[in-house]
Amino acid sequence: MYARHQSFALRLLILLTGACAVFLLVSGRLNASTSEQAPRPYRVQPGDTLWEIASEISDEDVDVRVVIAEIKRLNDLDTSSLRSGQSLLIPAT
Repeated sequence: MYARHQSFALRLLILLTGACAVFLLVSGRLNASTSEQAPRPYRVQPGDTLWEIASEISDEDVDVRVVIAEIKRLNDLDTSSLRSGQSLLIPAT
């Protein structure tokens, strides 16, 4: 009788552990997907610079140079030169 109860308790423990693990995995994925937004398109206007664009979209506590580096990474840019009409992806704010 004792072995039967012990077996039941072990199965219940395994089931609860598995359910908790699944919950933690799913909740982690949901948080990751909602916290990171997809980049949005931006059309370069005459006179635009990466500094101005990055300054407009960044928070006050974020270094503009970090945002510029992210814009360059998203668009595979080797230079900071922009052309009027050029399409860019910019980080979502």
